[in-house]
This record gives sequence, structure tokens and C-alpha cells, in this order.
Amino acid sequence: MPFRWLLLGVFLALTPVLLADPQPAGPGQTNPATLKSLSLEELSQIEVTTPSKEPVKAFQTAAAIYVITGEDIRRSGATSIPEALRLAPGVEVARIDGSDWSIGIRGFGSSLTRSVLVLIDGRTVYTPLFAGTNWDVQNTNMDDIDRIEVIRGPGGTIWGPNAVNGVINIFTKGSKDTQGVQVSAGGGNQEQGFANVRDGGGNGRDFSYRIYGMGFTRGPQYHQDGRNFDDWREVQAGFRMDWMETRDTFTLQGDLYDEVAGKSVGATSYTTPYSQTIEANARLSGGNVLGRWKRVFGEGNDIQVQVYYDRADRHTPNYIENRDTFDVDLLQRLRLPARQEVSWGLGARVDPVNDPVVVSGLQFVPYKRTDYLATAFVQDEIGLVERRLSLILGTKILRTNFISGVDFEPSARLLWTLSDKQTVWAAFTHALRTPSDSEENFYLLGYIGPTPNGTPFFARFNPNTNFTPELAAFAHKSEVLAGHCSKLGTDFDAIVRSANFSVIVGTSDADVKDRQQRIRDRLAGYLPDALLDSMIAASSGPDSTTGTPEQVVERIGKVRDLGCEYAICYFPEAAYDRSGIELFEREVIPALS
Repeated sequence: MPFRWLLLGVFLALTPVLLADPQPAGPGQTNPATLKSLSLEELSQIEVTTPSKEPVKAFQTAAAIYVITGEDIRRSGATSIPEALRLAPGVEVARIDGSDWSIGIRGFGSSLTRSVLVLIDGRTVYTPLFAGTNWDVQNTNMDDIDRIEVIRGPGGTIWGPNAVNGVINIFTKGSKDTQGVQVSAGGGNQEQGFANVRDGGGNGRDFSYRIYGMGFTRGPQYHQDGRNFDDWREVQAGFRMDWMETRDTFTLQGDLYDEVAGKSVGATSYTTPYSQTIEANARLSGGNVLGRWKRVFGEGNDIQVQVYYDRADRHTPNYIENRDTFDVDLLQRLRLPARQEVSWGLGARVDPVNDPVVVSGLQFVPYKRTDYLATAFVQDEIGLVERRLSLILGTKILRTNFISGVDFEPSARLLWTLSDKQTVWAAFTHALRTPSDSEENFYLLGYIGPTPNGTPFFARFNPNTNFTPELAAFAHKSEVLAGHCSKLGTDFDAIVRSANFSVIVGTSDADVKDRQQRIRDRLAGYLPDALLDSMIAASSGPDSTTGTPEQVVERIGKVRDLGCEYAICYFPEAAYDRSGIELFEREVIPALS
């Protein structure tokens, strides 16, 4: 049965429920009329969690923070999280197609929201594959959202790497605030059908729960060329349970989802057709489960442990990602004498990932690998003048598989409370974005077109080269890398080694010298003579790739014999003379094949 007709049947079956009298608000829920009657001063007293991982009044935070309340979302009519983010000043949201958005803070927008850390109930949804957030799988029952906190500016000390331009933290309601049954359904020409069902209960004392199910089918967006590829369908279910004792609270929650989203992607391969646009459905599925325990020892003294597992399967027309994420986080707050409040914590995340090849022009090498992140942080909030002037100092320490050694994210913030209605703050923060798999392990093929003799001409974009072409240096680095792989249990042969070569190739020694002289003449007047002479001398050295085709083949062949799999060649005369490239194509490439 088509998905849209299934939802229509659910809608018709639930019509009597939808027309019934509304249920009273559950315990702990805020009456919308009360929220709308709050003054600006009262709204500033809303407690937020994002700046320090602990509840604090928005008015007393040294950060540019904005809170989108659940009532704001419901009154706006937003049907997705990206649409709700339009309500926050300084957040730019543009819809790309049916299931993709470009979201940015302070003007830095992209389809993956790079350099903005996004969390849902404390679970990071930032993916290291492309260094961003896949918004097409960040769905939830919009009525269950309590608030969205948006920080414009870095927050690396508390939240770690990738919180460079800002932090978007989405909080759902506690299960005690979602008691009873709620059902909603509808449909139209664009929102072709949707249904949301939620049931909440508990023992009325220290335990509460909710379960929910949701689904939708949405038609494609308008395209002037009539390419209606971006329809979108999803089913999702989840639960949340909360226990609250005198000193302890415990939360257990999880979600499962399955989606079909239309995508239009480019694909390049070494076989005809060399380049094409593929319009097909992406199969997106996954789930997560999160547990959080917190014990309060006294005012300003508590400890919290959070653990979650997340599974993501993305089968798109041009790549596949199967990723498991295991994460554990410890946070403790201590109130010390002299008006000091110290927070410290530890965190660890491990991401085994598998990216098998779908099209030959887009590959991750190695396709099976493990990303990891280890962090520690400490922060001290010092009350220099009671209730008036505070100094916040801290730093995050981190190590990942993308960087060597340890990096720091220090922060210093000064908060001056002038009156009950005015605060002034200033801050210095050093924030980091860790490299992504697409920058370290990504190989992308681009079709340039045919050469004069009809041979297809490709450009291959590789991650940063880790080896120099000098023979001794290449051999030494290979030996060091092999030793590291042996200690870590990594397959050395699965690591692709490449090198950069600057190529000047001529039909004879005289032709080579003429080409070097022409290069020098073109640069004369822009660079000092001494520098030009040293450049030409270096291009003729024993480790250079300058000479006749036979000499160039011999030079590159030696590096190939040491394990180099990719030779990335630069032709300094290519801007005005392609004869060197054509000679390389005719005589060097066949000899190295």
C-alpha cells in the first residue's frame, strides 16, 4: 500500500479523537497563556543549559544565547527542526530541496552546517564524515520539543571541537510533562500526509514515561525544470523514561527511524558515461539509545554520567556510510570557598565506520576505519564581586585520530552585571574544527573532457599528501608509518601513499633547458633573480622530475617501487603551453602503467 494512503487511513480512523475535547495540560507543563504574558525581563530569567552544561538564567550568561521555546515553535507552525531555527536571530536557514537545508550562524551557511555543533538531548549529531550535520535524519515530534538553545559564537571549552561558529542544543520535554494521549494527523498537496501518536504515563510519584510514533510523506519541492526528484518519507518511533529520587535522577531514551529521501547527485567514473547526474532515492535508517544519571550532593555540587550509542546507515546514490558511535561523558561541579564554582569532565567517543564504494569516482580509503575523540576539560567561575562581576576561565584538551598530539581550546570570559536589567560581557575563545574523513580519506574524481587525441581527461582530488617525493624521505616516512601500524594493529598496506611532483618534460635535453628558460623569463620581474636561479637549479636536482620522458619515468618509477600509489603532478608551464602535458600523456603514462 502506498505510504500516503496508509497515512490517510490513519487520519480518517483518528478523526473522532481529533474532534474530542482537548485534554488538560499535564503536571509541570507551562500554560501557553502564562508564557505569552511574560515580560522581556521575565523571559531573560528563563534557565538555559548550553553555556555551562548546568541550568543558569539566560540573563547571567557570558554568551550570545537565544532560546526558542516550545510555544514559539507551535505558534510558528514549523514542521521540522530547520524550520524552527528560522526563529533565532543570527541563524540563516535556506531550503535546498525536499530534505536538505543550508543552515549557518553569522553568515557561514552550508548544507552540512559546518563548524556548528548540534546536539539533541546531549547527544552529538555532528558527523565526522563530512564535518557537519545531516538534517534529513534529525526529526522528532515537534510537540515534544521543550526548547532550542542557540549560541552564536564559539563554545569549545565546554562542548569540545567543532563548536566554532556556534552551538545548537535541542531539548525535548521530560516524560512527566507529556502525560496522557496525544494524536495529530493531516495532509495536503505538499505535506501529503502525516501522523503523530504519543502516550505518556507513570506512577504519579518518581517514575514517568512516554512512547511515540510518527510518520510523514512529503511531495517534491517546486523545480522550474520539472525535475521532481526530492520527495521524502519517514517513519520513526521512540521512548523516554525518567526516574527522580531525592538526590538522583536517571533518564533512558531512544529512537528508531527509517527514511526514503529523493536525491540528485553527480557521479564520475572511468567508464562511459564518464560523468552523469543520478536522481534516485537514498535509504536512510538508524537509531540511538541514551542513558543519563545525575546525583546532587548539595547546591552547586553534583556529578553526572551520560552514555549513548548511535547507529547511522546512509545508502545514497553515490556513497554509503555505516557508522556506529559509542560515547561516554562525565561531568562534575564543585562549589569552593571564595565564590568559586569549578566544573571538570572527561569524554571519549569511538566511531567504527564502513564506507564501501558505490561509484568509482568517489571513494574513502581505507573504507573501513575507526574515528575517535578523547577530551578533558576544566572551568572555574570566580565571583570577583558578589553578584556583580564574574571571571570564567577554562580549557578543553582533546585528541583525535585526525591530529597528532594534543590540542587545547582555552577560554576567558568576563561578566559584569550592571543592574537587574543590564549585563555586559567580553570573551576570548580559541575553538577548533577537527578535520573530517572527507579531508583525510576522501578521493574524488572529476571529468575534465577529452584531450586532442580523444583520450578522456580526469582530475582526481586526493586528501593532503603525507609524503614528499624525495626518495630518502619517502622511504623513511614509510618505515615510521609501518612501525606505527604494527603497534596499533592497523593494516599498513591499506593506507594509500601519494606524493607531489613538479614536472618539466621535454623531447630532449635541449628542449628541457629551453622550457626551464621560458619559465624563468615569465617569472622575471616578479621574483628576485637569486630566487629564480635557485628554483631552476632545484628543478634540475637529483630528486627532481625534470628531463626527457625516459628520465621522468625512471624518477617516478623509483618512488612507485617504494610504495607510492598516486603521483600528483604539477606542470608549471601548463597555463600557456600544454605540449608538456601532451608529451607526458603520450610517453610517460603508458610507460608507468
